[in-house]
Amino acid sequence: MATETNEAVKQETKKRNKYLLVIAFLAVGIIAGIYLYNVAYYLDHFLPHTYVNSVECSNLSVTEVKNKVADTQKRSYALSVKDDDEELFVVSPEDAGMIFDATAGLEQLIKDQNPFLWPLSILSSKKQDNTIKLSMAYNEEALNNYLGSLGILKYTDDKKPRNAYIGTFDPNTRQFEIVPEQRGYYILEDDVRKLIVAALNNQQKDISVSAKICRKTPKVTSSDKELIERLNCLNTMACASITYDWNGTSVLVDGETIRNWIIEEDGTYRIDEEQVASFVAEMADKYDTYGKERTFKTIQGEELILPGGAYGWRTDQKAETEALLADIMAGGVVEREPVFDSKGYVKGANDIGTSYVEIDLTNQHLYLILDGEVELESDFVSGDISKRRRTPPGVFGITYKKKNAVLRGADYETPVNYWMPFNRNIGMHDATWRRSFGGEIYKTNGSHGCINLPKKSAASIYEYMEKNFPVVCYYY
Repeated sequence: MATETNEAVKQETKKRNKYLLVIAFLAVGIIAGIYLYNVAYYLDHFLPHTYVNSVECSNLSVTEVKNKVADTQKRSYALSVKDDDEELFVVSPEDAGMIFDATAGLEQLIKDQNPFLWPLSILSSKKQDNTIKLSMAYNEEALNNYLGSLGILKYTDDKKPRNAYIGTFDPNTRQFEIVPEQRGYYILEDDVRKLIVAALNNQQKDISVSAKICRKTPKVTSSDKELIERLNCLNTMACASITYDWNGTSVLVDGETIRNWIIEEDGTYRIDEEQVASFVAEMADKYDTYGKERTFKTIQGEELILPGGAYGWRTDQKAETEALLADIMAGGVVEREPVFDSKGYVKGANDIGTSYVEIDLTNQHLYLILDGEVELESDFVSGDISKRRRTPPGVFGITYKKKNAVLRGADYETPVNYWMPFNRNIGMHDATWRRSFGGEIYKTNGSHGCINLPKKSAASIYEYMEKNFPVVCYYY
């Protein structure tokens, strides 16, 4: 019984071992099949973790990879054409119609890799980067058109030698500056083209064409002594700044204006006197008041247009032109009035101001106005109308004042206590020989043109008078 049992166990063990052996063979067969399948697959596909020119190619065929590698090369490649270290221009694949082909390099990589080691490639995390050189073809017509569009291979004006010169006025620095010289050169066109083509074929990143450039040196450089002297002369004038108080208005003459007045003659610079004189004349016309009609509101509230008299601000244009030229040539920074040969009592378009003598010739009445208020008033006698000695209307200024003066004319010699001339030999003064003033006396028994005043009135007015104090004369 025990013998039969042992025999059965043995038979069962053999049977189980047989099954296990079959399973083992099947497993080995499957593994071998998978292994061999992948060996066959990687005969024309790249192993895992394979990179070509930084492009991942894992498990991809040559056909699948070649466009990726070619596109990467096209995006990253450019040829820099230099003159020593200075870049002249860049040739990109688009400029030269370049086409890259990675097929040959990729096929060689496939041949060189060991497909039997694919399991190790899968298990390894190490990146296998490969570098291949792509073949390249370029379009000769496209390259020639591009180089022609640059003009770099032609000896054009911008490549001719250029002397250093004084540039235009810089409003930021308020100076003239020297523009540096430019080296002249021209390129040996055919030789440079050959260098570019060779570099493209070798896919070089940069080349120097210095050996194929002929140089020309400018005659005048930035360090030229005469050029620097001329620059200094210009900047002396441009640095000038004259700030005028032109009858109450600020007028600035600085480099922005002066630069337009500078003219060059035989390599030297000077200020155009005609332009300066024209400027002075323009400002005088704008701000001078001498001799101009004025609107005046009388003490009675009447608004009159008064003729221009010998009063107001008048620029001495000749003297001011000379003074301005001198300031500019010296590079002066000054604040001043222009040269006036006549001045008003106050500045501005209304140069009469609020203090003046108002002489109503129609009513033969005078008002002394101080700061807009009537300080005193008086009757007077003006020029005799019947004898054509009418006192002229207009705006005038006190010329001077004098006590105990003697007034002389063709047929008279009259002493007065207070003499205040304002229009040549016409002025205000006391007339002690008269017993009455005002009314219509002036029509038949008037003065030689002066304003005859009672002594007391003349004495009071005299105290307030000073040079240029306004005197306004009018008829209704």
